[in-house]
This record gives sequence, C-alpha cells and structure tokens, in this order.
Amino acid sequence: MMKKKGQSKLGCLIYLLIFAYIVYLAIQVVPILYNNEELRDQLDLAARSYYQLKDRPDMLYRMILKKARELNIPLSRDDVYIQLRRGEVEIGADYDVDIDFLFMKKKFTMHPSATMPIYDF
Repeated sequence: MMKKKGQSKLGCLIYLLIFAYIVYLAIQVVPILYNNEELRDQLDLAARSYYQLKDRPDMLYRMILKKARELNIPLSRDDVYIQLRRGEVEIGADYDVDIDFLFMKKKFTMHPSATMPIYDF
C-alpha cells in the first residue's frame, strides 16, 4: 500500500475546479439558449398571425424587434427575414452571440425560425 499524503486533497481540488468551471459555463450558456427559445416563440406567434398582418409587415418586424430588445438580443431589422413558400410562411432571424469560456471568447450564430401554413380563403 502506498501512503502519499495530500494525494486525495489534490484530486478533490481538481474535481472542485472542474465542477466550478462547468457551473460557470452553465451560467454563461443557459440564459443565451433560453433567450433564443423565447425569441423562437415570438417568431412562432408572428408566423401564426401572418395572415392577419400580411398587409402590414412592419408590425411583424416591430413585434419581433421589441421582444429581442426585451431579451437583450442584438437583432436588427436586416437580421429578420420573412419568406413565403408554397402554402407556408417562414419567419426567422440570424444573430451572433459572444460566449466567454474564461480562457477564450467564442462567437455563436443563432438561427431561430418558425414555419406555419398559410390558409388563403
């Protein structure tokens, strides 16, 4: 049997540091992912109300940009797109978010979107 003093304390310290780093990453990443899902819900709402607002697309843009401002998402009108396809509308947005990984910063591009069928009467 080997008897080395401090071996278990060093291992415990390393595991605590790894755990602290994982908690730090969760604190950095989870709010960004949550805000992305909140924006996707707003895009879904805009896609569902497209038929009522198709003559006023500026209202759709304002509704989406207002939600983005509330969530502190760096979104401009040029980043939001509305595409009409055969019988459906897709409303989406593209934006970049910087995440600090403590040792480096990484830029992630988010692409939330929502697609709904258009019922033309």
